[in-house]
Amino acid sequence: MACSAPDENVRLIGFDTAETFRPKCEAERQLGLIAKEYLTATLHNATSVQTRFDGRDRYNRPLVELTIDGKKLADIMVEGGYAVAYDGGKRIDWCNKLSGSL
Repeated sequence: MACSAPDENVRLIGFDTAETFRPKCEAERQLGLIAKEYLTATLHNATSVQTRFDGRDRYNRPLVELTIDGKKLADIMVEGGYAVAYDGGKRIDWCNKLSGSL
């Protein structure tokens, strides 16, 4: 399965980061921005990127698993502390998790 357009938004699977679009608190927004910078740098510095498409989510976005230089992006993000593992269920309350830590 492929994306229908080169600029189509996708949902990266296997991890969840703090929100930047509609954060519930400033700490969530800040961590979301840090995670976004880390993700961008990781992709920029990659020597190889593989994609695996896994259907679509409820918003009709393609579900995509990325492997960067032989390692799942989800594992990279979680191990770096920029995300939590996520399988599509209920998302965590980032504000509660981050209270007092930023």
